Amino acid sequence: MKFRMVHLAGQTSGALPSKEKPVGKRMFSFALLLVLSVGLAGCIPTEGDYSGIGVSLGEGPPDSNEPDTTPPYISSKYPADGAAYVSVSGAPSVTFSKVVDPATVNSQTFTLTRPAWGGGLPVEGSVTLRNNEWTSTPVACFIPAGNLAPGTNYTARITTGVKDTSGNRLAEEKVWSFTTDFSDAFYSDPVPPEEFILLSPGTFTMYFQFSSPENITLTKWFYMGKREITVAQWEAVTGYFPGYVYSYVGYVGDTQLPAANVSWNEVQDFIAALNGMTGRTYRLPTEAEWEFAASGGRNPTGYEYAGSDNPDEVAWYEGNSGGRAHPVGRKHPTYQQFYDMSGNVHEWVNDWYSYSFDNFSGHTDPTGPSTGAVRVLRGGAFNSPIYGITVRSRGYGDPAKGYPNRGFRLVLEQ
Repeated sequence: MKFRMVHLAGQTSGALPSKEKPVGKRMFSFALLLVLSVGLAGCIPTEGDYSGIGVSLGEGPPDSNEPDTTPPYISSKYPADGAAYVSVSGAPSVTFSKVVDPATVNSQTFTLTRPAWGGGLPVEGSVTLRNNEWTSTPVACFIPAGNLAPGTNYTARITTGVKDTSGNRLAEEKVWSFTTDFSDAFYSDPVPPEEFILLSPGTFTMYFQFSSPENITLTKWFYMGKREITVAQWEAVTGYFPGYVYSYVGYVGDTQLPAANVSWNEVQDFIAALNGMTGRTYRLPTEAEWEFAASGGRNPTGYEYAGSDNPDEVAWYEGNSGGRAHPVGRKHPTYQQFYDMSGNVHEWVNDWYSYSFDNFSGHTDPTGPSTGAVRVLRGGAFNSPIYGITVRSRGYGDPAKGYPNRGFRLVLEQ
C-alpha cells in the first residue's frame, strides 16, 4: 500500500507540511489560472446599472423589415469540456453569439450538477448575465454559493430555453464536464481541526445486548469529527481511492461520499499517514466515546436516533436511501453538529467487540476488551433496517475486511 508521505525533518511542532504536486500538474494549474482569470472576467460584477441588460448587451440585429430568425449559439465556454485541475472557486461561464433575453437565462436554463446515483445532484448558486468587458458579447455565469468540492467531476448545462430578444431559441443545448483540483492547502491538511467538535467530560448510560445498562464516565475532553471521512480526504492522504466498485451499489465518483469499503486495518494505515502529514494525533473513537457523542454528550437528548426521534430527518437507512450511501452531511445534524451518526455507513471504532459488559474494561474511560476476534461497528448503514440505526445499535466486523457499508470518523486528541 502506497501513501503520499511528507518528510517532517526539521519541522517545528504544530507546523503543517506542504505537499508538492508534480511539476507538470503545477504548470498545468498555472496555465488554467490564466484561463480562469480570462474566463471569470465576465463573471465579476462591476459598478453600474444592469437593469437594461436585455437590450444593451452585445450588438443587436441591424435595422430591417425582415424578422430576425437566426438562433443564438454559444461561441465559447469555461472551463473547457474535460478540463482537469479547475479551481474550486471557479464559476462556469458561456459567451453567446448575440443578444439574449435575460429573463430566459436563469437557474432553470443554466445548471451545474455533481455526480449522484439516478442523476446529477444540483449545485446551489446564482446565474448572472453581463457584457464581456473586452469583446462586448453577452456572458452568462453560474456563481456557486460556495467553493466547489475538490477532486470532483461537475457537469454544466445550458438548455434551449435560452432565447434571443426576437424569441429564437438557442441553436442547441450545450453540456460539458470538468474536474476540480485538490488544492495545496487541502493536500497538506485534508482533515482540519475545524471539522471537529470539542466534547467535555461526562457520565452517560451505555447499553449492551446481553447485560444491563451501565453508567459510563469519560474524564477527558476530546474532539470528535463532525462528519464521516470522505473519499476526497482518503485520496488526499493515501493517494488512491477506496475500493468503491461493488456490484449492488456502484461508485459514480462523488468524492464527498463516505470513504467506505475500507477495513479496520486499512483505517489504521490511513491514520498513521494522516498523523505523519499533519503532526497531530488522530485515532478512531472508543465505543464509549462514539456513543457519548451520538447520544448528546454530557446532556443526553434521549432521542432514539442520533439527533431526532424521526429517522428520516437524520439518517440514510433502508427505508429512504435507495440502497446506496449518500454524500456526508446531507441530513440534519445532532444539536452538537454531528452528522450521519445514525445510518449512511457503519462506523468502525477502536474497540474489540464484546456481547456484554462483563468483558468490558470498567466504568471509567473504557477502551473495551483487551483482545477479541472482531471490531465494533456503530451507527448502522444505508442498508440497515430502522432498528439497526438507533443510538444503541451495535455491530461488529472482521478487522481485515472492508465492505461497501462500512466507513469511519475520527477523534483528534488535544
